[in-house]
Amino acid sequence: MVMADLDRELRRRLLELFARLLEYPESDLVERARECEELLAEVDPEAARHVGAFGRFVQRAAMGRVQEAYTAFFDLNPMCAPYLGYQLFGETYRRSILMLALLDRYRAHGFEPNRWELPDRISLVMRYASMSGDDELVSEGLIPAFRRMTGVEQGPPVDGRGPMGAGNPQLEGHSHGGHLGEGVLLEMTEGRSGSGRSAYQSLLTGIRLALEKLWPAPTTVPAGQTLEAGTSNRPNGRSEA
Repeated sequence: MVMADLDRELRRRLLELFARLLEYPESDLVERARECEELLAEVDPEAARHVGAFGRFVQRAAMGRVQEAYTAFFDLNPMCAPYLGYQLFGETYRRSILMLALLDRYRAHGFEPNRWELPDRISLVMRYASMSGDDELVSEGLIPAFRRMTGVEQGPPVDGRGPMGAGNPQLEGHSHGGHLGEGVLLEMTEGRSGSGRSAYQSLLTGIRLALEKLWPAPTTVPAGQTLEAGTSNRPNGRSEA
């Protein structure tokens, strides 16, 4: 296998692992975090260090504790809402346009998203990019989104409603389709989830560093602008990937 193929396979596998680490925690989380850290060690030691810090948290914490930390971090914190369109555009009409464009790309590559998830959920976008090799989506979408989620760049105004629309996301567990588990609000008010928040923040930082290292730097075009056109607006109706 030539070097280009090795690099392509590494990027594909890392996107798969990043997607898994950003989904609701399940029993294989420790193994996936360890594999991700090992793959990153030779590519970007700093990114590996951040992912390793996350891995140590999930290894020593009970799964229920990790799940509570996940829900608290992503559902109670609009600044880290795991939705690409929300990070790029806020809750505006441009997010809706982007979601339609993403569905257009998914169909063009035969990618079947989970019908229970919004099409711009970052873990879903990563799974698609891994399958399709859509580097444009990584460089023009995911990298700017992670830069905003980690505070490197200023994002769009956050209205406090969260990416799921009106209501009170502070009381709803949108990342897993239900209500927050007992004890989560107490964790947030008493600070017991500090280690979990730090672990997930470290994970986001590690992913950002890896993406910036392995994918072309974003162009000077405003974040997300080139992603809003679906295949119907491309020459011959084909997707650029």
